[in-house]
Amino acid sequence: MFIVILDLVSIEPDRVQYFKIDQQGEMTDISKLSRTRLNELLEWYNKKLKNSRSEDMRRAYGYVVEQIHEFTYEGVVSGGPDVFVVCKMMRLTDVRSFIKTYLGRIKTKDEQAEEIIDEHLGSRKNSYHGIELPDDQTVRLFFGYVMKEEPPKLAEAAKLLTEFYGMGNVTVKLLNLPDTTLFYDFDEKQIIINPEKIKERISLLDAILTGFFEHMCNIKSWKFGKDLSESLYVQRQETKKFVLKFAFRCSELGLLPPPKKD
Repeated sequence: MFIVILDLVSIEPDRVQYFKIDQQGEMTDISKLSRTRLNELLEWYNKKLKNSRSEDMRRAYGYVVEQIHEFTYEGVVSGGPDVFVVCKMMRLTDVRSFIKTYLGRIKTKDEQAEEIIDEHLGSRKNSYHGIELPDDQTVRLFFGYVMKEEPPKLAEAAKLLTEFYGMGNVTVKLLNLPDTTLFYDFDEKQIIINPEKIKERISLLDAILTGFFEHMCNIKSWKFGKDLSESLYVQRQETKKFVLKFAFRCSELGLLPPPKKD
């Protein structure tokens, strides 16, 4: 079971939703607050909600208000952690940017795709012309970090690839977010993987390679066609090709079983 580790406290997964960011920007367990402090916190979030101009911010603050109301009257908090707590746990500074990414994950697929295209693909300038796999030594080291180490050394694995391809480093985070296995945060340049969704180690290899290819597309400003919708579709196909080529090379090196024949 995944446990979120903060600087000073460990929180069991079924307790994360009880933590809120208070008026001083600190994590606080609302189940341990006095009724007066709880009401003050609720009033503070209600003011934030009323003063919010964007729909995303209203939804974010509204979610916190609903959870505090629920605890006030029923003594429990249902649902997952709010986005402000998620940002605090991940030590993100650009909260507004992450709110867009996080809330986008619970919108419809069409809305999410449209936002991604408009915000992150529309300004890309460099045409994609393919990419070579890393040398065999790098492949072996990467495979060992992800597949053999316990726990997996994902930061070291990602650093190997960024150094080989000559890019700035990417952060890899493990975070249990609802209904999400993997997503790439364009603004923070982070690959975020949900460990609760990873049932086998080979799925972790797939996830980090998929996230890394997205990172390369972002950093190198790759576009895959003149039409944005087509570019997104082709990028997904190229991502799959990259992951499959990497896995096939691992098989050739004896790191993975040979692929099954149809």
